[in-house]
Amino acid sequence: NSYAAPRFHQADDPRQWINGPTLQIDTEPWVKLRAWIFQTVEVKPGSRLQFQIHAVGFVKNTVGGYVLKAGVDPDGGEGCDAARWGAEQIANQEDGAILLGAPEVVVGQAGKVTVCAFAETQFAQAYHAAFFDDASITVR
Repeated sequence: NSYAAPRFHQADDPRQWINGPTLQIDTEPWVKLRAWIFQTVEVKPGSRLQFQIHAVGFVKNTVGGYVLKAGVDPDGGEGCDAARWGAEQIANQEDGAILLGAPEVVVGQAGKVTVCAFAETQFAQAYHAAFFDDASITVR
């Protein structure tokens, strides 16, 4: 249950891009990875907001994959501790790019939200990486 520090960079191989340059998160071989990315954005208080992002989990041994999910903190907190998460999906390269969705939220009085994407390997593997691209926020 130990995790190595994640590395964040543009995907090395264009064949691993989801739609143009794609974020790749990886770490050392044979150690699990747990990582999340987040961004806080200003939104009119009381608006309804939906967040989605595409992801790919790549693992050397396709028995297993990545636990992937998207979330939103409707009060715009720092990080993802208070995020409301969408359904977890377990995926590997055989699944291709999958769409992750956070539950729709009502933006809090602070007038900002924090959107989050999460990846965790199911098992330590010789090689594994998570890829994220095409994030979108829909405000109503």
